Amino acid sequence: MNKSKKKYFILKRVSNIDDRLALFIFTLLAFYGFFPFGIENRFLIGTLRILIIIIFSVFILLRSKGEEIPEKDEKELPEKVEKDIEIIQKFADHYCREKKFDTEKEFENYIKRILKVIQESFSANSVLLGLFDQEKNELVIKTYVGRNDSLKSELYFSPNEDFSNIIFECEKTIIFQEEKVKEYEKIVYKSEENIVSVLVTPIFISGEVIGCIFLDRKVKKDFDENDKNIIESYADIITSTILNYNNIYEYENSLSLFSAFYEISKKLNSNLGFDEIIDILIDILKKIFNYDRISISFIEDESGNAIIKKVVGQTDEFVENYKFSIEEGLNGWVIRKNKSILVSDLEKGDYFIPRYTIKEKSNHELRSFVAAPISYHNRCLGVISVESRKPNLYTDRHEKILSLLANNIGIALDRSMIYNQLENLATTDGLTGVNNYRHFRKKLAEEIERAKRYNLKFSLLMLDIDHFKDFNDRYGHLVGDNILKNIADTIKTSIRSIDFVARYGGEEFAIILIETVMDEAYLSAERIRRNIEKLRISYQGGTYSVTVSIGISEYSTGVKSEDELVAQADKALYQAKAEGRNRVVTYEKL
Repeated sequence: MNKSKKKYFILKRVSNIDDRLALFIFTLLAFYGFFPFGIENRFLIGTLRILIIIIFSVFILLRSKGEEIPEKDEKELPEKVEKDIEIIQKFADHYCREKKFDTEKEFENYIKRILKVIQESFSANSVLLGLFDQEKNELVIKTYVGRNDSLKSELYFSPNEDFSNIIFECEKTIIFQEEKVKEYEKIVYKSEENIVSVLVTPIFISGEVIGCIFLDRKVKKDFDENDKNIIESYADIITSTILNYNNIYEYENSLSLFSAFYEISKKLNSNLGFDEIIDILIDILKKIFNYDRISISFIEDESGNAIIKKVVGQTDEFVENYKFSIEEGLNGWVIRKNKSILVSDLEKGDYFIPRYTIKEKSNHELRSFVAAPISYHNRCLGVISVESRKPNLYTDRHEKILSLLANNIGIALDRSMIYNQLENLATTDGLTGVNNYRHFRKKLAEEIERAKRYNLKFSLLMLDIDHFKDFNDRYGHLVGDNILKNIADTIKTSIRSIDFVARYGGEEFAIILIETVMDEAYLSAERIRRNIEKLRISYQGGTYSVTVSIGISEYSTGVKSEDELVAQADKALYQAKAEGRNRVVTYEKL
């Protein structure tokens, strides 16, 4: 007998003392204490009175404690069942403390092992574990042990059935017999199974019923009161297992989240490019969120439009580079208000909440939606949205996580933009927007090294505006600056995207034509010259035109250095000017 049972036994003995005898004894003591019958010593009289009060108080206290214990005797559990409960409790403790459930399926299989022990302990036909689904207002059977071929494939209890109504209000263990058993059979089994008794016990977490365990028997023996006590012990084990699984799951989520934020802060502290930052963000989102689609959009211009820059997962009509107005849809709202948003279900009856535009088709597949603005210093740069096919999947917690990530990305992008601006200042000509002389020298050295390594050729064009000094003196430097900008733009539109143009200095430009031999370079140079010749530049009420002269050199095995290649192109340029300007001359023709 354990300590708690010994205590219970003592208290019960005390509480069964004959009330009349006790009252008689205390009455005599009281009379003697308050009417001492000859005792004159006041100290003894006071002591006797205090002793009577103490003894009487102890008696009342013991009696009241004894009354708190139920009068019925607890039946001790059968030895086999106590052993089963002890084994499975140790098993549960081991899993909760030492084992991590890698998947929900693994956790379900573990619960099945507990149900199997319950089945054997009770000689039950089937044992089922059901959990309440608040959204559907159903008690759904999550797992069970029994004959798979006799149980229905989809098992759930709805509140519109008489038997289920009792289950939904179940707050204590219940034994069902006769008619209620037949109702249970219809819900659980495909056909009649001759079940004679059903035992149902609720599972509590934080004082609320979250589900039930169901046991049924075919044998000619009903469940009894002793069975109630036993199944409640098993229910406690399953409750603690579910709680520990939830705690482990939350711990894993928190650990994953902490790792993700640590990773993103470490990576974003370096000066990364735009695409690199977006790739990091996508990797982090994949680790944290259950998703079917992730999209990242940015404000494109001052016209009130945004553009989808990245889409991962499910695709629809809203693909990468799709432009949408920020005046419409959920993503537009996030950008306009610079606020995050959580939508539990995009389908509200017959109404569909649009994500990008009011004209978009109802997408019944994507239901849950959460989005957050990418912003920095209250300036919204874009929006991240995460979507899932499951309705009501995302919570306020997901919204907060996404907002924190978006803020980190906003800081990184702002830093990246500043870095790019500084880099551009170091490599770009401030007036024309093309590459500057410093960047040209670096690029030329790189191309020579590449040509040497892979035995390639490329060509260099040196371009000079004809009579530009006289033009500036006549029309002024503002007109001259405008001419330089227009010529730079014309050169860029006349060459390939892989080619390189730079302002060499003053009115002179250098153009590197990648993997282009002399003959091909001559055709490109002629195209540039003609396009500039046809150019009519309007500025401050006047219309202006200019011509250019171009010299070409080709990098080949005979060229020993960058300076030699530039000198050859310069020499060809001077020859073009000497021949009357507005023409192209190649170095090999000299």
